[in-house]
Amino acid sequence: MSPQPFATFIAIALPTECSGASAIGTATTTNAGGQPVYVCTGLNAAPSVSLHHSSLALSSSTPTSGTKTGAPTPVATSPSTTPTPTQGMSGAARGAGGDGAPGLLALGLLAWLGTAAYKSKNNGDKKKHSSSHSHSSSSNTNTTCLSCWLWAFANVTWTVQPLIGAAKLNLSFILNKPFDVTFAQQPKPELTSPHDVLVAINYTGICGSDVHYWEHGRIGSFVLTSPMVLGHESAGTIAAVGSAVKTLAVGDRVALEPGTPCRRCEPCLSGHYNLCPEMKFAATPPFGGTLTGFYASAEDFCYKLPEHVSLQEGALLEPLAVAVHIVKQAEIKPGQSVVVMGAGPVGLLCCAVAKAYGASTVVSVDIQPARLDFAKSYVATHTFTPSRVSAEENAANLLKSANLPSGADAVIDASGAEPSIQTSIHTVRRGGVYVQGGMGKPDITFPIVELCVNEVTCKGSFRYGSGDYKLALDFVAKGAIDVRPLISRTVEFTDAEQAFKDVKSGQGIKVLIKGPNEK
Repeated sequence: MSPQPFATFIAIALPTECSGASAIGTATTTNAGGQPVYVCTGLNAAPSVSLHHSSLALSSSTPTSGTKTGAPTPVATSPSTTPTPTQGMSGAARGAGGDGAPGLLALGLLAWLGTAAYKSKNNGDKKKHSSSHSHSSSSNTNTTCLSCWLWAFANVTWTVQPLIGAAKLNLSFILNKPFDVTFAQQPKPELTSPHDVLVAINYTGICGSDVHYWEHGRIGSFVLTSPMVLGHESAGTIAAVGSAVKTLAVGDRVALEPGTPCRRCEPCLSGHYNLCPEMKFAATPPFGGTLTGFYASAEDFCYKLPEHVSLQEGALLEPLAVAVHIVKQAEIKPGQSVVVMGAGPVGLLCCAVAKAYGASTVVSVDIQPARLDFAKSYVATHTFTPSRVSAEENAANLLKSANLPSGADAVIDASGAEPSIQTSIHTVRRGGVYVQGGMGKPDITFPIVELCVNEVTCKGSFRYGSGDYKLALDFVAKGAIDVRPLISRTVEFTDAEQAFKDVKSGQGIKVLIKGPNEK
């Protein structure tokens, strides 16, 4: 059954005795798109209601006079607007505002129950719930207006919630300036290319870069100059596809690679699109991120998840792809030794990828004992806690504890901390490889003499390039790497700010935030 006839059916099945000039089932006005809107008039105290051909919208607005209508079209507020506390919606509200006939049938049942309860309470007496809206006992006792049963149903407070074909609201977690975030509605993204898809975000992981923007409003030359939606480690469900999309369909579960390059420049054409100067990367100023209801992406930057890979695992493909790229830069070969500085999510995943590449010795280094305990139980063959001594002495102690007298074949810094970087150069063997994966202070003291005399190959690593995301998915899908142990907990969308505070304080490994439409 199409949305319009079904909405009309509901209007006819629930007739009204409103005292206003209009009644449910009569198209008294149109919305901005020219669609008919059915209204119930005459109430001052009850929730207002409106029906139009593609949705049923309920709101808690209570104007003092005139026609009362809900909001038949999605609300798009400015990024600085804070939504109402009821934005999360109750289970009953979500049920009534779901997709398709089940939501409407549930709504009809509530109508019947509310009507019965209301009439039983008043026992046929003249019923009044406002000075301008009444029902006489001589009226048809088999009908009660939609506003009456809503009022009778425990005075439920409703926020705007679309139904049947209506565009869902796009609640977003927005950074205005350091430590200043708001929840606000934004326009639902439009597909600007026939090759684009619209993704309903199910989960987003909190990355260290997100926390850094939240704290400082910048990372290097990327500076926050206007409000920005945070988040980029995401997975979701395809909600719409462009006319030229061939590999994805509505309902497919996907992991999102959150950066779209120009595809034309020399780095792009040579397979290094992560270095594209025109890269549009989620939650990197000025581009918004994925802590939102819906996100538009290019088809070829969405990776369909196999049935046995969860959406939560899909969200962790982003940091795993970062680790894949770092380990590729380190050129690790089977049987080699690897030292990874920093046991955060990326550092731990570097250990996992190095192990998957065949490294026989994997040393995880951190100053937090809990992180090292996790690393040892996860994939590390050795762990090491540096002391407040020189970089040379820490390196010597590390190599001794891991039984690497000649140094490590490859050293990866995933911390960005100056002491770790200095220790790393003294840890790598002659002719070995050092990869800088973590970002820290723009200028540090670097042991350049040691780098030169030992002919250490020094590389940087930035995000991920061609094939990295696909390899990350292959590792997870084939069971070579298990990312699930890294997920410390999953929180509701409305708890995002507290989750950021918890991550900043070092609680847990990886925290996931549900999408605002995720039940």
